[in-house]
Parts: sequence; C-alpha cells; structure tokens
Amino acid sequence: MKRVIPEKAIENGILRWLSLNGIFAWKNQSVGIFDPVKKIYRKSNNPYHIKGVSDIIGILSDGRFLAIEVKSKTGKPSPEQINFIKQINDSGGKAFIARSLEDVQEELHK
Repeated sequence: MKRVIPEKAIENGILRWLSLNGIFAWKNQSVGIFDPVKKIYRKSNNPYHIKGVSDIIGILSDGRFLAIEVKSKTGKPSPEQINFIKQINDSGGKAFIARSLEDVQEELHK
C-alpha cells in the first residue's frame, strides 16, 4: 500500500519551490483564533470573512493573483474552496488544486 504524503509536507515543498523560483507566495493561515479559556479555535463572525481561501497565496511575475489549494492524494476540496478557486480564475488570476509539487509545476507552465 502506498503511503499518503501529508498535506503539510506537500505544502512546504511547494512553498520552497516557489521561493527558489522567485515567485512571491506565502502560507495563508486559515484556522480560527485560539480561545485559551475554552481551549478551542473560534471561527470569525465577521460577515466579510471569506471561507475556502486557498492554503498558498501569492503574486505571479506578471502581476496575477495566485492561489493554490493543497490536498493530499485522498483529500477532497470543500464547496467553499472550489468556489474560491473559481472566483480567482474568473477574475483573471491563477488558482488550482495541487496534490504534488509536480501539479504546481505543470499548472504554472501552461
């Protein structure tokens, strides 16, 4: 049976490759704010908070917005993540799901 590479490992490899190739990108922290009293992560109540924002956000050398949703081989994107990707692509940016570094390389060389 093949070992599933964790999303965090895939994400770190992608971020390293983007940096080495001069692409300005960063990890988007999407977890809630930790409540030390209740020891839980609280979700935002802000009506302008966007659900489904991709794991990696950046700017391509031509100025286009970049969004990469990282998933393991078995991970499934949420409807909000799919919608976010669609919104970025419909607005002229570049957004996609990556399950490996090779997926990123392939998408960015299209």
